[in-house]
Amino acid sequence: MINGESFVQMALSFAGTEQVPHFERIGFKITGKRMFATYLSKDNTANIFLTPAEQAVFCQMDTGVHPVAQ
Repeated sequence: MINGESFVQMALSFAGTEQVPHFERIGFKITGKRMFATYLSKDNTANIFLTPAEQAVFCQMDTGVHPVAQ
C-alpha cells in the first residue's frame, strides 16, 4: 500500500499538475483541466478518475468490478 506522501509526490510528478483543495480531500489536476485524482489522509484512500474505456480495461481484469455509470 502506498502512503500519503508517496501518493502526493507521484501525482505531482505529472507535468503541469497542481494540488487543489477538494472538500476534505486533496485534489490533483492538470492546470486548466479536470481533476484526475483525490486523496484523503485521514483514512489513506485515493480516488482515481478513469474514462469509460479505462474502466473497461480494469473490468476485464477483474470480473467482480463494474464500471461506474455516468
